Amino acid sequence: MRRDPTPKLVRYLSFGGYVAMLLMPIQAAGQQPNFQIKADVRVREDSFACKEISDLDRLLQINQRGGFTSGTQLYVYLQRHNCIGLTEGRARVYANKGQYVCIYDPKNKNKAIKPCAWTRREMLLK
Repeated sequence: MRRDPTPKLVRYLSFGGYVAMLLMPIQAAGQQPNFQIKADVRVREDSFACKEISDLDRLLQINQRGGFTSGTQLYVYLQRHNCIGLTEGRARVYANKGQYVCIYDPKNKNKAIKPCAWTRREMLLK
């Protein structure tokens, strides 16, 4: 298995039709916009959402420490913790909680995030 030369960025080649993605470092949450409930937002490419906020935080902390040394490790984490990789596109806001936004697919294409999945504000754009 080929190792990525930069441990904080992991190329994730998925199983079963997901797209390739990179984990991104986290920006300062205080500079992020507020999102209204039911507002359409744009999802940044290469971001993540999880059913539980604690799983999302753990995923991002592991990435910052360089803990994912292969795409397989990332894939296993996503599967075990009800997390999904997000691609660039549209989502709708379901709820807000501090620096977190719970989003869902308004076209009901992604059944994995019913009723919604939590992501951080900096992973979304108005």
